Amino acid sequence: MAQARRVAFLAFAAAATAATPAAAADPLRSFRPERQAGERELEAALLASVDARSLRAFHDLCAREPHVAGTPGDQRLVEALGRAHRDLGLEVETQELWLYLPRPVRAELEVMAPLRRRLPLSEDALREDPWSVHPDLDAGWNAWSGSGEARGRVVYANYGTKDDFARLAALGVGVKGQIVLARYGGNFRGMKARFAEEAGAAGLVLFTDPADGGSADGPQYPEGGFWHPSAIQRGAILTLPWPGDPLTPFVPATKDAERLDPASVPLPKVLVQPVGFRAAREILSRMTGPPVPAGGSPRPP
Repeated sequence: MAQARRVAFLAFAAAATAATPAAAADPLRSFRPERQAGERELEAALLASVDARSLRAFHDLCAREPHVAGTPGDQRLVEALGRAHRDLGLEVETQELWLYLPRPVRAELEVMAPLRRRLPLSEDALREDPWSVHPDLDAGWNAWSGSGEARGRVVYANYGTKDDFARLAALGVGVKGQIVLARYGGNFRGMKARFAEEAGAAGLVLFTDPADGGSADGPQYPEGGFWHPSAIQRGAILTLPWPGDPLTPFVPATKDAERLDPASVPLPKVLVQPVGFRAAREILSRMTGPPVPAGGSPRPP
């Protein structure tokens, strides 16, 4: 069972901020001092036993084609993983599930003023990365976004946390009926959507700030391992009080499982669209109004 969801945005104008990376914690801080040397020896032995070529082959197995849940690519990956684990001498059992899944139908995001411009919702096709032109790649989307069309001014909400929305309210910045622009990080993307919906927002645009794993931290992909300006973080935004299938709480979604009525499940209603920073910058660069207090605009790549 699958459900198609259509997402479209018409955006207008708005404001911005940045973060400080947390200091790296000592990975052995939980071990008693007299045991730390022994633990380091064990970890060194474990690392020495790992074959980089085997790890790369397994990584390529998992990433060789798009495998969104419920698609043929997903089925092929399940079968390939089963074979790979059997080749390791492991016993493998698979279970067929009948899930209630969303799929994107169409998405558009436009800046309407001062000049109308449609923004990209897909990553760049890179000569160095043949996978970037795979025909089964979808445009960026967040599973379980609401469906419809929204048009309004843009309100920048930093990381889209509960405190960020409370601060907007304290500053007298209205969110109701507007498009919220927020960056990834600080909390789960689903909570950003929930808080935006609770604040009355019509839509939510999510992006990755270069200061949070992009060019501010090192060379961008494909030269390095940090976010390319067109890279889009996908993922579900469900925040239900149970994991897995939304219609079969706490039980496997087998073919004969008893299911809830979808209308009774508090699925997100706010429209959510993820974009790369290059697209987000087109919105940020057109924003007017008072500057963001105690912060600043995301750093450009």
